[in-house]
Amino acid sequence: MNLARSLDLSTRSVLTAGAAAVLAGAVALSTGAIAGVLALVALAFAWGWPRLMSLPAPGGSSIVLGLAGLGTVLAVYATPSAPWLRNVPLVLAMGVVLAFVNELLRSDDRPRLVESLTGTVAGVVVVVSTAGWLAIAKTSGGEPFVAMSAAALAIASAVAAIPFYGWPSFGLTVLVGTGAGAIAARLLPGPGLAAGVVVGFVCGLLVASVHMLLARVPSLRGVPGGLAASAAPIAISGVLVYAVARLTMAS
Repeated sequence: MNLARSLDLSTRSVLTAGAAAVLAGAVALSTGAIAGVLALVALAFAWGWPRLMSLPAPGGSSIVLGLAGLGTVLAVYATPSAPWLRNVPLVLAMGVVLAFVNELLRSDDRPRLVESLTGTVAGVVVVVSTAGWLAIAKTSGGEPFVAMSAAALAIASAVAAIPFYGWPSFGLTVLVGTGAGAIAARLLPGPGLAAGVVVGFVCGLLVASVHMLLARVPSLRGVPGGLAASAAPIAISGVLVYAVARLTMAS
């Protein structure tokens, strides 16, 4: 059982690291490539999140999350000028409305109604957070920041794949993420060392926190739940990376 659990953790971490590495590589191609990677991350999360949380109407919840995720990516990508996030609050609001509609359309007796609604709305918040990655990529001088952040996220996730549990693993993931951000900042033009340290720390802390938070969820071992847990650090980190970028790039 411990071996199976270790393998599951390693697989999820490798998936997160691989997706983050692809996101970093997409920076060298185009903004459209970045949007495509984020759309795939959003869809993976949308499919797995309701099953990871064992929501009573997973099909409808997945549709709501998929629409919110794709709508977020499209809203930022299609925005012609800054501020790039100006249409994202509308997508978030519509996602919350659709979460209520999903409950109204349920054909059962609506058991666990509050749990289903809050779980779907929480998923909407997470999937909409991917907007931060694309918003920074479209900002002047922001593409190196995206590459640096995605690289730090990938390396921190790779370290989390080591079957080394508890708080020591948590601390190691945060430490390596911070170091990876600092090194990436030195190698890439644009982001300064301070920005690299901060964003590396944030990415490492996020990866470690998600793994520890979901470690005891039974449905985590299934394929849908594992995909959602793998996509979650990338999705959530979008808004955090955006906040760090705005603070450091403005100073």
